[in-house]
Amino acid sequence: MPKVLAPFAFPRTGITVRNRAVLAAMTNKQSHADGTLSDDELEWLAARARGGFGIVTTCAAHVSRDGQGWEGELGVFDDAQIPGLARIADAVRAHGAVSLAQIFHGGVRAPSRLTGQQPWSASAFKLDAKDFEVPRAATTLDIERTIAAFADAARRCAQAGFDGIEIHGAHGYLITQFLGTISNTRDDEWGGALENRARFLRRIVAATRDATHEDFMIGVRLSPEVAEQGVDLDDSLQVARWMVDDGVDFVHVSNWDSFKPPAKHPDSDKLLTTWFREAVGAAMPLIATGAVWTADQADQVLTPRRRSRRPRARRNRQRQLASGHRAPRLATRATTILTGTLARGRPERNDAHLHARLARLCDRRALAIPCQDIPPRLLRMLLPHNLLSRLLHIRF
Repeated sequence: MPKVLAPFAFPRTGITVRNRAVLAAMTNKQSHADGTLSDDELEWLAARARGGFGIVTTCAAHVSRDGQGWEGELGVFDDAQIPGLARIADAVRAHGAVSLAQIFHGGVRAPSRLTGQQPWSASAFKLDAKDFEVPRAATTLDIERTIAAFADAARRCAQAGFDGIEIHGAHGYLITQFLGTISNTRDDEWGGALENRARFLRRIVAATRDATHEDFMIGVRLSPEVAEQGVDLDDSLQVARWMVDDGVDFVHVSNWDSFKPPAKHPDSDKLLTTWFREAVGAAMPLIATGAVWTADQADQVLTPRRRSRRPRARRNRQRQLASGHRAPRLATRATTILTGTLARGRPERNDAHLHARLARLCDRRALAIPCQDIPPRLLRMLLPHNLLSRLLHIRF
């Protein structure tokens, strides 16, 4: 069986996914103008869960009105959007997949025609790009209220029943703009040295963790390199290491092409995923995306060593069909792959551990429940997917 079809357990939460195929966030522009969910977008995501993906991620959803990047974008900036978010989480779970909401702020890529105001970023800067609007430099108030907006968005996603969030720190959006040396020329605590440029992201990670319950997953998506904003590979590798230190549940590396070397090291024979695997260590779940079309290509990314000749898609597709193994496929994009140690059972997820987790949940609301009398098998079904919280009417 291809490795991509093997199950995977996230180490901290114990949430288990049925395979390594991940639906990454897709810009499908199907939400309503006020950021609420449409039936079309719901069906699109449910269909991907129904089709067999292990993880289904929403499109990028803006955490505040001034962070909207395009028309038809899902919103997570208002409690009125929680019912729609809950419909997504319920539909994805009903088809056996794990649900993630990707949350972001566009920064300079939040055009005034959508937000009604001048875009803002880490600093004022200019790029030679079509329709580029020079942003104003962020005030301390802008920064602090946006960190709070990310935390509020995470709370809404947890309340809606999602298994976790992915903080979008890639592709040139606001977090990337703080990380870059071209887009961030500040000389205060938010700029200058990489430690300061990464402070915005690290504060967001901490705030979202504080706003959600302990079994809620928090991951971060990063771009290895964004030349026009001054994001360097070595800096991205260090940020990934800091994400491990900060306790994220996964790092998502957006490679664009997983089989090309980094621009900084064009002669390297290491896959981009290997660079990040070496940086974050063997225990950190790592999601990789970019030009992965077949199970054989996925397996090559899942066991990254050195670059080899790219597997031929047609030949490998024939092998999949002949073997009877078919990974979930997306019609227009390459599949995103979750890499890490195969799920082999976790010693800490024994009966005592499960009952202890239930006891902690009950203690939060002073609920008198005979924890030891609940069958462990039932707990294993409920705890990983936040269903127990709903049954107990616990709000986090």
